[in-house]
Amino acid sequence: MRAKFSTYILLLMSLILMGCKKDITVAFTYSPEHPRAGETVSFVNTSTGGESWLWMFGDNTASSYRSPSHIFTAPGEYVVSVQADAEARYMASQTIIIADTMPVIDIADTLEQMTSVTFKALVFNPNNLTVNYLWQFSDNASVVGTEGNTSTEAQPTVYFLNSSNKETITLTVTVSGQKPLTVTKDVIVLEHDGKALYYSDINRKLMREPIVDNVTSMPYELDDVLTDDAVQMCYAENMLYVLLTSGNVVKIDNGIIAATDITNALSITANEGLLLWATARGIYSSMGALHSTSEDITAVTTYFNQPAYATASGIYTATNTQLSTLSGRGTIIDAMRSIIIVANGEQMQIVDFKGNTLAEIVIADGTLPYLDRSEGMLYYITGKDIERLPLGMPTRVQIGEPQHIANHDNTITAIAVTE
Repeated sequence: MRAKFSTYILLLMSLILMGCKKDITVAFTYSPEHPRAGETVSFVNTSTGGESWLWMFGDNTASSYRSPSHIFTAPGEYVVSVQADAEARYMASQTIIIADTMPVIDIADTLEQMTSVTFKALVFNPNNLTVNYLWQFSDNASVVGTEGNTSTEAQPTVYFLNSSNKETITLTVTVSGQKPLTVTKDVIVLEHDGKALYYSDINRKLMREPIVDNVTSMPYELDDVLTDDAVQMCYAENMLYVLLTSGNVVKIDNGIIAATDITNALSITANEGLLLWATARGIYSSMGALHSTSEDITAVTTYFNQPAYATASGIYTATNTQLSTLSGRGTIIDAMRSIIIVANGEQMQIVDFKGNTLAEIVIADGTLPYLDRSEGMLYYITGKDIERLPLGMPTRVQIGEPQHIANHDNTITAIAVTE
């Protein structure tokens, strides 16, 4: 009898507990499907059962409304939860991605002068609607494929002519059916670290023009000014050297003019990376004296990576072998192509070692050409202009048409190309 009574009590308690259990299912939806920062997100509580609610939006804010609205102020991923009747077992959660409300200009903060870059924009467009772009750049920019400094392409390719501490890019994006959104980004344009054309003028100013893919950019004026007129330049020992009319040689290192110990020089050149200079009767380098002559030297040059020089009677190697009976104040030997370039007064001659004239070119009186051996380009001055003459492949002479490279407000006195 006692066992039957115990069973009855247990059955009664089970029925009471089953009657007290809550029938709650927690769920919710939200809109819009792809919300953006700053946009109102509406939450709809689709739960069954439950009397009180606690919403947690994942950004340290909460709500007790049944179906609240919320604004996420920053883009990112947020875990949104709703809890019924303050019981952890009655909870539902969803991860919501909040997109950036504005387009983003996707480009590095630092660019390089005369180096083309492609600009991209990150645009919130989940429904793949039509997007119109308007890119605006400064006058220092050149947009590939257009004549101006604006573009309506989605990804324009641009290069900047000069270095700049601040270039502001403006982008206006219009997604179909929505209002235009405009954003800006500032970038720094560094000076091109590579081949460049240097030249000086009669005001003793030094100009620098980067050369990229054999194309020069706008000139950049160095802050320092020469103390005397420049008559010749060359690139050696990783810097630019300038021969002045006084016979002194100065060097340009990172845009700063500095004196050297070289005096009484008549001509300068580079050989195997070292600076060579000639006085009236000798050839020197930083290693010391290389050669002396009994005849006055008019120019120093190189022949198969060895010093060579010109006098009134001709052009000679350092072993006194005569290469040519030509002579000139400015003489260049390009041994790989077997040619000699001589500048005299207002004329520059290009001849081969047999004495055959390959070209005769009028130059500015008293100026000297500069040969960029790595590119096979001969640069020369015609007054306020600089021209360039292609010489063909390294082992074969193939003289092309002169190319106009640069012009200046004042008469140019000396030129060189740096690596």
